[in-house]
Amino acid sequence: MFGKLAILCLLCLTTVSCNNVPTVANDFAFAYFNAWIDESPPGVFLYAIVSNNNNATAHVTVTSPYPAFSTINVNVAPNSIFKIQITPQTIETDFPGDGPEGVIIVENKGIRLQSDQPVAVYAHAEIYEGTSADSFMVIPAIHLGNSYVAVTSGNDLNREAKLTNMITIVAYQDNTQINIGGKVATLNAFQTATLASKSSLSGTKITGSKPFAAISGNTCGQTYGDSCDYEAVMLLPVGGWGTQFVTIPFMYVTYNYYEVVANTDGTVVTSGGIQYPLNAGQFVQFPSPIGILTSNYPVQVVQLGQHTDDNNLGDPFFLQIPSTDKMSNTSVFFQPTGFIQHGNNPLVFLVRIVTNVNGAGKIALDGKVISALQFKRVASSTFYYYEVITTNNTHLVTATSPSVVYSVVSYTYGSYEACGFVCAFSLPVGNPGVPTNPPPTTTSLPTSPPTGKCPNGWAYFGTTNSCYQIFRQQVIWYVADEYCLSLNNGRHLTSIHSQAENDFIVNLARQVLTITDSQYTWIGLNDIANANQFKWSDRTPYDFQNWGVGEPIQQQGMENCGVLAVAKKCSSAPEIGKWKDVLCGTGNITSFVCKIPSA
Repeated sequence: MFGKLAILCLLCLTTVSCNNVPTVANDFAFAYFNAWIDESPPGVFLYAIVSNNNNATAHVTVTSPYPAFSTINVNVAPNSIFKIQITPQTIETDFPGDGPEGVIIVENKGIRLQSDQPVAVYAHAEIYEGTSADSFMVIPAIHLGNSYVAVTSGNDLNREAKLTNMITIVAYQDNTQINIGGKVATLNAFQTATLASKSSLSGTKITGSKPFAAISGNTCGQTYGDSCDYEAVMLLPVGGWGTQFVTIPFMYVTYNYYEVVANTDGTVVTSGGIQYPLNAGQFVQFPSPIGILTSNYPVQVVQLGQHTDDNNLGDPFFLQIPSTDKMSNTSVFFQPTGFIQHGNNPLVFLVRIVTNVNGAGKIALDGKVISALQFKRVASSTFYYYEVITTNNTHLVTATSPSVVYSVVSYTYGSYEACGFVCAFSLPVGNPGVPTNPPPTTTSLPTSPPTGKCPNGWAYFGTTNSCYQIFRQQVIWYVADEYCLSLNNGRHLTSIHSQAENDFIVNLARQVLTITDSQYTWIGLNDIANANQFKWSDRTPYDFQNWGVGEPIQQQGMENCGVLAVAKKCSSAPEIGKWKDVLCGTGNITSFVCKIPSA
């Protein structure tokens, strides 16, 4: 009976969380395009940097169809960052940069990184001597899309014929038909297609029959008047673009150049009181001081690194700027990139945090709350920012309230060198076919129950003399309840009979769940038998209620199963600890709570 109901309910999924979810996940597809401009390169370091902001070890596997690549298996310790070196350097697409211009080159050079824990991933390429480098955040497979627009160096920047603009795409599935500016190819999973040109490729439309990854930039690009350096960015799918951006110049300069690309005719970008009209496939570069950049249609914005007048620090690099609606409550765990000092100047590591008026004074860096007085206001706006020189160690940015949202960027200056990346933020799910997390996993709790009271991995609550465990698995209500029942001494999904028990489960969930899990967890509450007559699946009395405002909604008797809010990811969600009724076949609840009698 339960099995039939589960199959039927899978047909009526609903979304109960916000449209955007953090860019921290289990599966990633990416590549590196050629980072050296000569035919006989001295060597390039390639790194995949894995950020594991969990209380459990992340088991990471890196694979590629490239024949010279050997599969990598590493364990990333809890709450740590691991730098995986990707070899050989010939895995770079269009390596060593002497391929035909204006022709799609298909190669087996895509890279796949998978983890059994949700992680953030950053790609970094750096010349052996430290003379050129850049980094980018790797967008998880679940966020990949079918439509992108390239960002490269502009036409008037390419003064030297050796400066090559690059677009590389990575197929995620077999038989992916792609189109790069009118040039087409068909790829199998993790094959790459690269287009190189000494002319600008900015504004080039890139489309595919299935979701894919796209990286673009320049092997050695220039910003006005600067020497050249590697510029690379993992493009956002068009569905991840926005209409409002905060523009903060890099440290030691009063303004920065930005490149904006459009995908809609009649787009008007406004920055510093100046309007820039664009049609689909067009781009514009312009300088901007601190301010707000707006557009009447969604656009993609990349900040261009440039040389500073401070001790010869800085040089060109690309930095993706997320729109203000993509700011997140996600905890950000990162380590600055840039690993080789070039010249006499030591590397300078910087972090920038952007938030709104609600966030100033409610954000902590490495466990210390940043005073609201340390945030600077962006004139004529409700946005604030904090920028500071830091160290080349791991850093953690957190919010003291679930209502606070922010974005974080990390960048590094060296002598005529610079690189940087945007840290994890939120994006729409564009590739729902990506497999969900592995079968139920749990995280060890920091405290142990009294000896003999509960099985290993379960948490004991004395008031009910019961044991509880959070299972991180994306299933519908019926499957979750059956799983709990199948356990030794199972009593179905958890019931809740007091505020104290409710709070205990919320605290337990917040210890175990990660920033990528949904804001709700399944509990045993349901009115499947009789509409609006809620019961617990373990048949204990319905003697306590903790519904959110306006709940239960019911919706013509269709929302028959209960969830407990354990995080708050959007303003319309119930407060943490409150209950909500949803469709029993809801497919995006990523955890559930089982309860069993203690020994």
